[in-house]
Amino acid sequence: TRSLSSIKEEKVAAKARRAAVWEKRRETAEKRKSRRLGRARGARNTEFSDFFGAYQEEYDLIKNKVEWKLRVAAVVERLPVVTPDMPKWESDYWQLRDYLDLFEKEYPEGNPFMAPHDEAKETESYEDIIASLPEGLRPAPRETEADKSGYIHTLDRALKQRVYLTIPNTNVSNAEPYWDFPTTDVKMDGSETLVEAAKRAVREAVGSKLEVFAFGNAPIAFDYHLYPNSAKGTTDAVQGEKIFYYRIQRDEGDALVDNPKDCAWLTREEIVQGMMEALGERASKFHHYHLST
Repeated sequence: TRSLSSIKEEKVAAKARRAAVWEKRRETAEKRKSRRLGRARGARNTEFSDFFGAYQEEYDLIKNKVEWKLRVAAVVERLPVVTPDMPKWESDYWQLRDYLDLFEKEYPEGNPFMAPHDEAKETESYEDIIASLPEGLRPAPRETEADKSGYIHTLDRALKQRVYLTIPNTNVSNAEPYWDFPTTDVKMDGSETLVEAAKRAVREAVGSKLEVFAFGNAPIAFDYHLYPNSAKGTTDAVQGEKIFYYRIQRDEGDALVDNPKDCAWLTREEIVQGMMEALGERASKFHHYHLST
């Protein structure tokens, strides 16, 4: 039989366990009120409601089956011509590797398989390699005259990055002309696919001298615009447009336009900056995320 003291001890231990469980539950409940980076409970729902409220009217129109005009934009890219500059950490790494290679393994004298170790051996710098080339043979400059002068209407610029074909866009109301991708309406009679429409947009914008090809039939991005009078309850058949962006790669040739300044080859940063100034942050972020550097 158990003694009275042992029964009391068991009851005290059970009470302590219940108290510990209750305290842990209380702490968990307090944490839930301010979990996820210190935000109060329901803060994310409130943020989303505030964000979505600005697009509620557009969302209601889309639910009501708006009639859309289909358009395609051709994102014509020229790939980098030269390798990009190495960041400092990578340059330091290779310099250290070259230095450590000076202290290679030493083998017995007379070994027919390995050259004798030369303590005076030093790594060649880029300047030493250039100086060792035959006279008259020098690498082309990595920075072109167009880079120095800021001339954007040529392929011979920004050789370390991708550049994209753009043309002036003056179709957006309340916006200054800005550089945009060649865009056209899709023929709705079924005579062409979206990719074929994108290639046609390039030919219509800069002629057929610029030869391009597409990797597939899937777009890289999609956007839509409701016309200003759509929100006013008009009965127009077409109340907005959907734009499908297709990546088209330059194969050879160049743009053929009457005025060289009617097209420009811009980097992603230049396009994003132009969109920010002309259309605002939304358009700027949209192009920032679907373009490559």
